[in-house]
Amino acid sequence: MLDGQGRPICRKLWPGNTADVTTLLRVLDRLQSRFGISQVCIVADRGMISKATIAALESKERNRSYILGARMRSQNEVKDEVTSRADCSRVVRPKSEESDAPSP
Repeated sequence: MLDGQGRPICRKLWPGNTADVTTLLRVLDRLQSRFGISQVCIVADRGMISKATIAALESKERNRSYILGARMRSQNEVKDEVTSRADCSRVVRPKSEESDAPSP
């Protein structure tokens, strides 16, 4: 966890077999109860995305800002939602010289 200036606030270690998707909400709740932090913006990769997690982040009880990374080509619901909003997304990978080249 980092503060607004990028300084560490705390850390949490989980057993190696713990799925990331199950930890996000527990960490968020810990921040609020342990440190009294009420305003946060969650930034997470696609390993932490689930419909239940998104619903909980958007619930009236939490109502948290978040940025979740997802591959648009494999997450159609994300692609449809994001690309339907004006000025909310942009492609961040350059065009490939070859059509078979992997994305950087």
